[in-house]
Formats: sequence, C-alpha cells, structure tokens
Amino acid sequence: MKLLDKIRGFLRPEEEPEASKAPEAPAPLKKACRQCGKTFTVDPAWGFVPTFCKDCKQKMAKEKETAQRKGPLRDIRRTCKACGKFFTFPSDTLHYPSYCPDCRKRHQSAMKKKYSRKKA
Repeated sequence: MKLLDKIRGFLRPEEEPEASKAPEAPAPLKKACRQCGKTFTVDPAWGFVPTFCKDCKQKMAKEKETAQRKGPLRDIRRTCKACGKFFTFPSDTLHYPSYCPDCRKRHQSAMKKKYSRKKA
C-alpha cells in the first residue's frame, strides 16, 4: 500500500502556486502649468510629462499659426485688365484686385448695373 500511495502522490497534480498579482498602475501625477499655473493630471502611461496644460497648448498653437501665416508684408504688382496700367497693393488683402484704383470704380458701377435686381 505504501508503494501505491507513493505512486498516487506522484501522479497527483501539484497544487498550483498562487498567481502573482499584477503590479498596480502608478497613481496619476499632479502637475502645474508653467504659463497659467493651473494644475492638471498627468497619466504615467504617457511616457512624458507635459509642461503646459491643454488650454495653454491650444492657445500657443493658434498664436504660432497666425504668426507663420502673417509673414512679412510686401507690395504685389499687377496690371489692370481695363487699361493695362501697373498698380500695387499690399499682400495681406484677401482678394487680389484685377483693376487699378481708377478703373475699379467704373468697373464696379458697371457690374452693379448689370447684376442688380430690376424693379418691375
């Protein structure tokens, strides 16, 4: 019987060791914004620690974009469609004119007459 008990003990599956617990995630960090001083939470899983809050980042990105778009102003030179005379205008105008300042008034009044609603 002793031999049989030894064999059974050998064949019995050993009790599985208790599963090791997964390490707990580190707690979120509190960080103060460099620009406005507002505190915000940083997730340790990000792999980096930001120095500015979300609002300040968006504000700085918008300011950077407008500064890049603006660039240095310069004068653009074009020829008038009506008289062929050269004229200049600043580069910050949204719609580049096709007519010089002298012909523009005549052209605009002609277009207004052509496309205005006629009262019956």
